[in-house]
Amino acid sequence: MAFNLYQTDGANSSFEFIAYAPPEIESIAGPPIVVFLHGAGERGSHPATALQNGIDAVFEKLNLPAVVVFPPCAADHRAFYGAMEQRVLSSIDIVQKKFNADSRRIYLVGYSMGATSSMYLAARHREKFAGIVSVALGITWPGGAEWPQNFPDDEEARRLFAAMFVSDGRAQFIAEHVREVPIWFLHGELDDGCPVTDSLQVEMELRRWGANPKLTIYSQWGHDCLVHALMQEGLFDWLLSQYRPERAIIDSSAPQDTASVRTTT
Repeated sequence: MAFNLYQTDGANSSFEFIAYAPPEIESIAGPPIVVFLHGAGERGSHPATALQNGIDAVFEKLNLPAVVVFPPCAADHRAFYGAMEQRVLSSIDIVQKKFNADSRRIYLVGYSMGATSSMYLAARHREKFAGIVSVALGITWPGGAEWPQNFPDDEEARRLFAAMFVSDGRAQFIAEHVREVPIWFLHGELDDGCPVTDSLQVEMELRRWGANPKLTIYSQWGHDCLVHALMQEGLFDWLLSQYRPERAIIDSSAPQDTASVRTTT
């Protein structure tokens, strides 16, 4: 089946997106869904922009026993919020119905802007996602007090965004609101676009909340580590082994001091 183009039915908010399904998808009962959230450089009006920079070849090579969804972010949005958030949810709904996918195994894989968006979406929909792969996470909104372009006039969404990406305590706030979701952070140590400290800070705060995130730092890579990260040994075996109902219940009491566990390659 490989890559196929899908279109939503909404008259006012219709859009196209691409999804990948392995040739044996019909024999997989209740396949999981992997949602790939691309970076800022891949925004645009054509759905294929989400597959730039060799991403299509990577997922063909991986041939995951899953449906992989590539919702596109429009150029007039800075991340997957508002109408783009709805694109993510609509894409999931469409492939879930088409393939009778397992609602307990819906995952986010985000790169750069997409990694930032994965944190936001996981905080907004805390019971939906079973695991996250975060590559080159950035947690600082460069616009300061100005809202991103076309950000919705929604009090709760704005409060959450400001606390997660503008406030001084943003790493702590992110960790508090995504701590129940298993996360594997992967980051290039030479990244000068989204500094590695962003992943390190969130990973450390998650451990203080009692979570057990995974962290891989690439000492010889910068922001362009995406393809290398997606081919990380054991990454998708780990991700696809996560089930939402089996998620550990994390104590909601105050976080505790703890040490980070770092893997460098």
